[in-house]
Amino acid sequence: MQQPRVLLGPNNTTTVCPICSASIRTAVKYTTTTRTHISAALCCMICFMGCIPYCSDSARNTDHYCPNCDSYIGTYEK
Repeated sequence: MQQPRVLLGPNNTTTVCPICSASIRTAVKYTTTTRTHISAALCCMICFMGCIPYCSDSARNTDHYCPNCDSYIGTYEK
């Protein structure tokens, strides 16, 4: 039996964990990407504020995890 695809967004999502089958609200962790580093370089060249993309969640991907069993559910890419 195939699990339906979970629609993940930039914030916590209510879903059923495909591993433990619990009804959960996902835990999120933000990860930096190449796009984050490029944004930081551009900010540094324009206004000398290169740390802004690292402090903002809008420039990083959102990884979703099950808070019950800590399994990886998916990534929302920005």
